[in-house]
Amino acid sequence: MKIIIIASVSNNGIIGYKNKLPWHIPEDLQHFKSTTMGHAILMGRFTFESIGKPLPGRINYIISKKLINTDSKTQDFIVMNNFEDIVYDAFKKGCKKLFIIGGGQVYSNAINLADQMIITLINREYSGDVYFPKFNENEWEIKMKKVFEGYDIINYIRSSQKKVVF
Repeated sequence: MKIIIIASVSNNGIIGYKNKLPWHIPEDLQHFKSTTMGHAILMGRFTFESIGKPLPGRINYIISKKLINTDSKTQDFIVMNNFEDIVYDAFKKGCKKLFIIGGGQVYSNAINLADQMIITLINREYSGDVYFPKFNENEWEIKMKKVFEGYDIINYIRSSQKKVVF
């Protein structure tokens, strides 16, 4: 199973402000949806609460040590309190890909375990309170880069022998 980080990041590293995205780019949201559809996604509690509901068409994992507040009458998500248990559960369910979708602390905890990163780089600086973690660019290779007006989508793959194994 591949562990893939997917994130939108401003030029100055911002990924969030007051538990929301500081920008609205419909094409990037569509890219996120089409890329993650049919796969497992993992998010932190704050990210889940900011979305407000499980994302349809995906297995929704939430990593949290606290209870999740939701009005959902069905249990369309799985809450676990540790990353390794989520990875193991997704693997047992036959998932081919597990997308890490945020927030900042979850990205920080997952970055050394990820095989791939799909980063939408927003070609602008924003104010915010959550940053994407710094990463060693020597450990990653750019597999693909698509340039759009106002943003780029960069697909990184981990360089060989650089992944941390747990």
